[in-house]
Amino acid sequence: MQRKTADNFRTETRLAPPVYRPQQFSNSGVQRKPANHFRTETRPAPPVYRPQQPGLPVAQRKADAGAPKPIINVAMRNSVVQRMDMDDDDPVDRLIRSHNRNLGEKSEPVKERSIFDLQQSSSYGFDNNVIDEDILKGSFRKGWGSQPFLSLSKDDFGGAVVKSDYDSIIAVFKKDKKHSEPVIAEDILARIDHGTVPKGYSDETLRAMSTLIQLTQVIESHSSRVPGVDKYARASLTRILNAESTFHAEFNRKNGNYLPARAKSGGSKFGGQEAILAVVGKPKKSHKAKRKDVMSPGVLATLAEMSDSSGDEDSDEDMSDGEP
Repeated sequence: MQRKTADNFRTETRLAPPVYRPQQFSNSGVQRKPANHFRTETRPAPPVYRPQQPGLPVAQRKADAGAPKPIINVAMRNSVVQRMDMDDDDPVDRLIRSHNRNLGEKSEPVKERSIFDLQQSSSYGFDNNVIDEDILKGSFRKGWGSQPFLSLSKDDFGGAVVKSDYDSIIAVFKKDKKHSEPVIAEDILARIDHGTVPKGYSDETLRAMSTLIQLTQVIESHSSRVPGVDKYARASLTRILNAESTFHAEFNRKNGNYLPARAKSGGSKFGGQEAILAVVGKPKKSHKAKRKDVMSPGVLATLAEMSDSSGDEDSDEDMSDGEP
């Protein structure tokens, strides 16, 4: 099937590549075979971001074109959000649709995702704030700005200590000499999608994997933060799995492609929430970031990896309104 893409994407007809790399080998030299718990895709592959050369990134070109065109028109009509003027092939619009679908309640995936029940029970309040499912161990509390803050017990994972910031998690993955980054990303996605518990990892790496999953799939997408960015994180992990990116490029706190990971304490000009709210067009009054300030070719490439609305989440766009 031929996909119609925006001007800055190439149009191509091709079969979707598998999300795992079939010719990877383990340390023992045994060929890795696709396992049942890995994701398989039957939808057309998303367009590959190809910035026009020479020229500025798409977000910058749009910003310089004059008054920005409204990306979304939200009207309250019996507590229903009406979606208008959305481009199915625009990667930024994909993120906005994901955010809007999940404002009031987690949008049910077309294909079952193992972590969905945990997200639905924990991402919209603080009553179910204890997370204890195999390697996923932690809890969260209401902190500054009524937002969730993750807490980890020192008694879990044999007492292995890993700080709960993205840079510290990345450092642990880099230290793991037994597993490549694509393999680690593959096992994280397998846990998210199918509940498959990673095997053969140290306690320290398991704690880092657990923390990354909880941060990206529950905490960042909590109703008091930015619902829908869990899907954004899965796009980052898919790019790492396919050796198109790295954990540092996607999740570092200074200029990571996964915008919620950014932090002023990590060297970023804007915090993660300010950056991502600028992209979805819902900044807080105190925020100064504009979309053009946080976009980059890497960010656009990761957003382009996200499936469209009908490929991953429920395609029904009517939903209750709410504020992140």
